[in-house]
Amino acid sequence: MPQSAKSIILSKANHRQEDVILLRFDYDVELARRVKQVERARWSQTMRCWYIPERLFNLHSFFEAFHKQVYIDYSDLKPKLTLVPVQKRIVKTYPYRKSIELPKGYLEELEQKRYSDSTIRTYCAYFKDFIHHFGEQPLDSIGTEAINQYVHGLVKKGHISASQQNQRINAIKFYYEKVVDGERLEGPVPGTPYCPTSIAEILYEAGAKAGIRRRVTPHMLRHSFATHLLEQGVDLRYIQELLGHGSSKTTEIYTHVSKNYIEKIKNPLDDIFNHST
Repeated sequence: MPQSAKSIILSKANHRQEDVILLRFDYDVELARRVKQVERARWSQTMRCWYIPERLFNLHSFFEAFHKQVYIDYSDLKPKLTLVPVQKRIVKTYPYRKSIELPKGYLEELEQKRYSDSTIRTYCAYFKDFIHHFGEQPLDSIGTEAINQYVHGLVKKGHISASQQNQRINAIKFYYEKVVDGERLEGPVPGTPYCPTSIAEILYEAGAKAGIRRRVTPHMLRHSFATHLLEQGVDLRYIQELLGHGSSKTTEIYTHVSKNYIEKIKNPLDDIFNHST
């Protein structure tokens, strides 16, 4: 800006408990008259300058009215940028991951189900963290409560994101639902079912672990399955198809069980009549 050019310096202030915009410029009768006329500025004897209430001031209108005659310095009106110190990101390392072996079938099952390379790396890393946390404890002995506490600790102490929380949970679920359950349901040759004898042995062991004294057989599960379906209102023909019965006569045995169940249901009206008599 040339030294001889006129200028108006704008700045913020508080005058008589009101936010105002100050207009400072060298004494100029014509400029003072225009400021007073166009912008309705007032003179402050104490501040020795003109001012406009901030609520009435419009920078764009002021600039349009005066920028051809004077240089307008409004740098003080620009918002001040507050520099926030950038915190260094702490990158956590997991050196133990290299020495931890994944359970047999975990990686193979991920690859067989065609998970992406990125997902496979993530699941393997997070499941190794899970193994490391529980140390020498067998994976099959880790209960739901312990797993929930492990994930809760990662959220509260590790401050992991919601996305990472879901990935870690899925990595754990994949092992127990796909690898462990898959081994229990498939036979010695992948893709082939267990023979009836093997299934009976598995049920017997499961019943013993659950503390069931009575011997649990596959037929008991089949019988319970059909009875529950019937009590839920499933058509007898569908149950016959599911069980593979050639004749509906065989399936109708479950209707007798269901009737016994129905006969035990107490009519709530009986209580009303009994109380009224």
